[in-house]
This record gives sequence, structure tokens and C-alpha cells, in this order.
Amino acid sequence: MADFRAAGVVFVSPAGRVLMLRRVDDGHYWAFPGGGIEAGETPEVAARREVAEETGYSYVDELKPWTHRDLDGVDFTTFLAAAPVEFEPLLNAEHDLARWVTPDEALAGGGLHPGAYIALLRFDMDELGIARAMRIGELTSPQRYQNLLLIALRITGTGVSYRTKLNEYVWRDQSLYLNDDMVQRCQGLPVVVDHPETDVLDTTEFHDRVIGNIFLPYIDGDEVWGIAKIYDDVAAKMLETLPLSTSPGVIVGGQRQRMADGSIILVESEPSLVDHLAICMMGVWDKGGSPAGVSNQSTAGDTTMPEPKKDDDKAVADGAKSGAQPGDGEGEPIDRVLEHLSSLHGKVDAINARVDSIEAENKKEEKKEAKQDDDDGAKKDDAAKKDDDKAAKDAEEQARVDAMSEEERTKYKADKAKKDAEEKAAKDAEELAKKDATMKDSNDIAKLNARLDSFEGRLKEPTPEERAAFVAAQSRAEGVFQAFGDASGAPRFLQGETLLAYRKRLLKPFTQHSRAWKDANLEAVHDDAILGNIETQVFADAMSVAMRPVTDSASPVLREIIRTDATGRQIKTFVGNPEACWAPFKHRGKLVTGINIKSER
Repeated sequence: MADFRAAGVVFVSPAGRVLMLRRVDDGHYWAFPGGGIEAGETPEVAARREVAEETGYSYVDELKPWTHRDLDGVDFTTFLAAAPVEFEPLLNAEHDLARWVTPDEALAGGGLHPGAYIALLRFDMDELGIARAMRIGELTSPQRYQNLLLIALRITGTGVSYRTKLNEYVWRDQSLYLNDDMVQRCQGLPVVVDHPETDVLDTTEFHDRVIGNIFLPYIDGDEVWGIAKIYDDVAAKMLETLPLSTSPGVIVGGQRQRMADGSIILVESEPSLVDHLAICMMGVWDKGGSPAGVSNQSTAGDTTMPEPKKDDDKAVADGAKSGAQPGDGEGEPIDRVLEHLSSLHGKVDAINARVDSIEAENKKEEKKEAKQDDDDGAKKDDAAKKDDDKAAKDAEEQARVDAMSEEERTKYKADKAKKDAEEKAAKDAEELAKKDATMKDSNDIAKLNARLDSFEGRLKEPTPEERAAFVAAQSRAEGVFQAFGDASGAPRFLQGETLLAYRKRLLKPFTQHSRAWKDANLEAVHDDAILGNIETQVFADAMSVAMRPVTDSASPVLREIIRTDATGRQIKTFVGNPEACWAPFKHRGKLVTGINIKSER
């Protein structure tokens, strides 16, 4: 059990930056908003409370589990949160600085709390990187990654143990298991729910029981462990929460020997096959203790057992026989997972039925397409009929014209020409109106695109060189702002703000203190070098005013000046007339108007 339990939140902005706070206690570590878990709190509840206390920001959206580290006496859990904006935290007394930086920038800057370090590294980790961190203890087991549960499982122990079912001791030689060859043999080992009916997996048992596989085996003390990828969600939740163990499925030979008390011990030979790793309620290599083959939050206590002395063989046997072993007890959680896997296989039949349904839908669609083709053919026939009708009507009209007199024919042709001209003019006007509307739409779209391009240009992330220039400008103004009592220092540049505009904004509060530039119009300055000369003069004049006592005021004035030294500490000094502070507390003076010389006293 860790001496201290804490939780924090890794806020990630849309630009991919994370919020880091600098602590004021020993070490001045950079860390995430977070703190100790109080009695009765879950890590998530504690994380939300600490965020509100340390930043003044109330976050109510989803918190995604990110990392869990239990080292050096500290149990630290982090959650991932999507920040809609890079908000400005309202720091409490526990921190003195805040910044939004990329994970790489935070790692490069150093001075990180250990729990923050692994949480930042986690952004660039794939499942193998996470598994390696679990193997060395930087991350606890288990960890969620995309569609997987990554969890540490014991593949086998070594030394002596007791098999209840066979009523015999077993000796597993360390030299046969604690070596590179055995580690490689465990690569890809299937993880199953309970042992199959036969000694090894076959097609049916593989189909019915497999929930994942070992992909990073390793040696831990006198045992072989491995990080497993678990794909089945029900089994994953069981492995995360229940006190479970493991049992390796291996084919071994060996020699049985009878000990002095009559008990049997099997001295195993090298396994001819490492077939699978079974999840069970209790394993032989728990050696009579609590189930410890699955590394999760329920795991507790030492899983090893000292070598039995010859005089204690019977006591060990009695103790082992009294403990739960594979086959003992009800095994309800394992049964539930097996039932779940069986239901999944039933769903395969439902999927096949769905496939049949889809095929039927496809056939229905083919019929629909055939009907559409028939409709298209009918439409073509209608069009052909209309063409024939028009041709017949034109022929009839021509015959009527041929039967006219010369005078009637001349008038008919004039009327028809006038009608055709009017129809053409109307059609041309309609086409022109459509063209004008299209041109107007094109111009409007072009203007809109130009505005969007300008807007996107303002939102574009600055390059590292541009960011360095902004930071340099902020640093030049930092001391002047603090000298005039602004503890937060120079304001940060705004998204989309140009460097020239930012420098002018930093200058404006102080031009009033510069006789040369008091009435200058900074907006008219567009040259970088000229603005640099103005900055030098204005900041120097302003600093001179800030550092000297105020004497040109009708009433006493005392000014507080705050500056930050190289270690980040804030130092406060005061300039001006102390009467501004102490005058209200003084007694008013008395005026002597006369002396009583006749007094008898």
C-alpha cells in the first residue's frame, strides 16, 4: 500500500498543448492540476475537486483514464480531458506559474514530477511502449489502450508446490524456465478462460475459450510473467477487478519419487510444449497463498513460498490441501465468462443470418435497378413518340401553308418571324439573368474565400521561430510590468496577433512615462528597427519612474514593486513616501493657544 494516493488531470487543448503548473513546495516541480485523494473519494472525484481548487476551472465533461503509477510510496492516477480552449488558470497558493506547452516541450524543459513524466511519455507510446513501462513498474497493471486491456499475467512459477488434484508435490527446475529460450516460447501464448477438457487446445477449444494472447513475456524473480493483450470486454472487466490467478498448460514428463514421509514429489523434466495460459480462480503456483497470477488492484501479499524443510513436509501438504486449488470451489466468475463466450458464438449465427438478409436486400436492389431500366426505356419510347407527333404536326402545318394564297402566306411568315423573335428575346433575357446571378454568386464566394483565408491566416499556429520572438518580446516587458505592481507580469500574445501588434500593445501602458514618446502614434510605426528603438527608450523611462519615489503628487504615495529573481521567487519592494501608509494611524497634533499663569497647581 502506498504512503500517499493522489490524482490529477491532463488537460489537452485543440492545439495539442497540455496545462502544466509549477509547485511552490520543495523541488518546484512542474505537474498537472491534482492532489491527494481524501477519505471516501474515488480518484476521479479527487481529480475534479483538485482542478477546481488549483485552477478555479470547473470541468464537468468526460475524464478518460490515462495512467496509473505506484512507485516511491506514491500511488498517482491521471485522467485525460479535452479542454475546449487554453483557459487561464486562477492559481491558488500551491503554485506560482502556469503554462500551456506541447508534451515534447514539457519533457525537454525538465523539472517534472515523476507521475507527470510518465503521463507525458504516454502520448508517444503504442501498446508495446505501454507494456514495457508496465514491465519495469513505471505503469501499473492493468492499462487500457484503444480496444485492448494490457495486463500482467504470471505464466509460471518455479521451485516446489503442491497439486491438490493429484495429491503430490511438484518440483519445477528454475534452469528450465528462467532462460531466454523459454521467454521466446511464451511469445504469442494464447490466454484462455479455464483449462480445456483435453490437455491442449484444439480447434473447438481455441474457438470457445481464447480471450487474448501474451505478447511481452519476461522473467520476474523466480517466475515467468508476460503482458497480455485481452480483446474480450467481459473477460477484461473480470481481470481488472476480481482476485484471479493463472495456470500454465504445459506438456511435461519427469520422475516421481517417494519422500521419507511417504508423500510423492514429481521432479519435472523440460516441457515439450507450452500450449496455453489459463485464467482460473486459484493456481498451483500461488503455492497455497492468495490468488496472485493476475496483477490488478486486488492482488496483495507475497506469492512465493519458502522451500519446505524435510521435517515440515507433512505440514506443508496439509496446508496446501486445505487451500482452494484448481477444481475446488464454485468458480462462478470463470463460468460467467465461459457463458459470455458461448453467447458470442451464438451471435455468429445471428451475423450469418444478417449476411443472408443483406444478400436478399441486394437481390431486391437488383430488381429495383431492373425496374428503373424498364422505366428509362419507357421514357425513351415516350420521347420518340413526342418527336413523331411533332414531325406529323409540322407536316400538317406545312400543308396548310402550301394551301394559302400568296398574300396569306406573306402575312403568316411575317407573324411567325415576329413571334420567333419575341420568344428568342425572352429566352436570351432569361439566360442573361441566370449568368448575372452566377457571376454575382462567384464574386460573393471569392470574397468569402478571401475573408476565410485571412481569418485562417490569423488563426495559424506560429512557427517555433515566431514563438521565440513573441517570448523574447514578452520577456523584455516582463520586468516593467512587475515594477508597476502587476504580479502576473507581461500579458501573453493572442491567437492570430502579429509580432508588431503585440509589441505595440506591450508599449502602450508605459508611453505616458516617456517624455519623448508620450504623444507618439505607435500605430503609424511599421518598421521593426524603429519600434525597437522606441521600446528601449520607453521601457527605460518607465522603469526609471517605477524605481524612484513619487514626489509630484498632492498626497503621499507609496508604490509596491514586484520582481521575480532567477529562481522564480517574487521579491517585493516599496518606493515613495511612508506617510502614505502610516499617516492614517497617527494622532492629530495639538495647538497651544495660551498658558494659565494664575493656576494654583
